[in-house]
Amino acid sequence: MQENRQNPREQKQARKSIARSTPAKQQEALEQKRRAVAEKNNGGRAEEHKDTFKSSRALREKSLEDQEVMEKYVSVSRWFLSLCWMQIPVIGFVYVLVMAFSKKTPPAKKSFAMAYILYRVLVLLLTITIIYVLFRIGVDFADELLRYVQ
Repeated sequence: MQENRQNPREQKQARKSIARSTPAKQQEALEQKRRAVAEKNNGGRAEEHKDTFKSSRALREKSLEDQEVMEKYVSVSRWFLSLCWMQIPVIGFVYVLVMAFSKKTPPAKKSFAMAYILYRVLVLLLTITIIYVLFRIGVDFADELLRYVQ
């Protein structure tokens, strides 16, 4: 079995250049080295292994995406605590405001808080409208009762 070896001085220089380079450059240098070894071992059929290297890179990128998803994930216990805090009359509304406008809040909780604020504002407007209508009807009704009594 023949091996294509570099002289020790070239090997040392190659190691130094890899050590000084950035992680991306180091990764590229390793992939080039793997391709060269694969080409040598396969008699020039390195194209078959190119797909393997691409798929391994795709797997690494997918695992990074999975980590990002897990960072955005909110556990059941966190949701439970959020709902408990929201049930306290004044403190709960302040908590929801902080949750809605904080930069550190996960996106799922942030959108939930915005929807909850919108819900509370709509309920407040509906309540004020109903009270106003009942007040106006009630005043007229009370005037009629007073006229009847007199």
